[in-house]
Amino acid sequence: MNKILMVTIFLALASSGGCGNVYSRKDFPKGFSFGAGASAYQWEGAVDEDGRKPSVWDTFVHSHGRGPVNPKGLQFYKNFIELLVNHGIQPHVTLYHYDHPQYLENEYGGWLNRKSIEDFTAYADVCFREFGNHVKFWTTINEANIYTIGGYSDGLLPPGHCSSRSKCSSGNSSTEPYIVGHNLLLAHASASRLYKQKYKGLLLLQAPRMMRSQFKELKLSYSDGESDTKGSKKLFFLKSKTNRPRMLGPLTYGDYPDEMKRIVGSRLPVFTEEESALVKGSSDFVGVIHYLAASVTSVTHVKSQRDPGFFTDMGISMKGRNCL
Repeated sequence: MNKILMVTIFLALASSGGCGNVYSRKDFPKGFSFGAGASAYQWEGAVDEDGRKPSVWDTFVHSHGRGPVNPKGLQFYKNFIELLVNHGIQPHVTLYHYDHPQYLENEYGGWLNRKSIEDFTAYADVCFREFGNHVKFWTTINEANIYTIGGYSDGLLPPGHCSSRSKCSSGNSSTEPYIVGHNLLLAHASASRLYKQKYKGLLLLQAPRMMRSQFKELKLSYSDGESDTKGSKKLFFLKSKTNRPRMLGPLTYGDYPDEMKRIVGSRLPVFTEEESALVKGSSDFVGVIHYLAASVTSVTHVKSQRDPGFFTDMGISMKGRNCL
């Protein structure tokens, strides 16, 4: 039985010219076997059919969260928006409702990283360009205050971060809500500036109107007469002594409330002069969503110096009632 020699040959083409005619079968011994090789992940396709699951190459090679815009996705939303307009419904588009790509969460930690500001602005740019002819009103971030608490203090919203390891696998309730809130403010302001500099008055089919760059806030109602007065005053995140709420303060004044800076201290990110100017006045209107009223009571917590928490910082207890 003749032995068959299996050899893999890599032929490099010289920069001076091709070498395609240099070799022929006659240059190889009798019985030499020629062939070509390919691996499953390189050519099979069918990445999610017949029970196939992702491999490490799917994660490594595919540009999840980046790369060219999906034309089918754009067309879906164009059709949807045009359908609304054709039926006399004016669309108000919210750019972010707690649903950034998982790839960006894996790559750099999502909103915990300042890279999210640049990526959000690029994403907003695509939306303004592709849908701006039919959309007059834009909302940048939906309920930013709720997202920072639910996603990074309580672990009740994605990505499910909190300090308690019985509830969350990762997170720090004493720092992450402030970091994420800070980056959300800067992302909002960056997208708002982009629109006003690049698109304002250029894309609208009807008479040009200023973009309404909305930054939604949850409203908590309380009565000093029915609730603890001291507790109500402690609710500085939404109504501080200087009337500069946690999110609306920077949007109005370019900085956080003094009471908030005093209590949170070094755990609170700091705006540079340029960032302060960028954020200040970046919202044209504010949306108020009323879910419930809340009774507020002052609570004296034993602060953990190692891991103070978001609600510990507030020093209050809230109980919701009269859900709408």
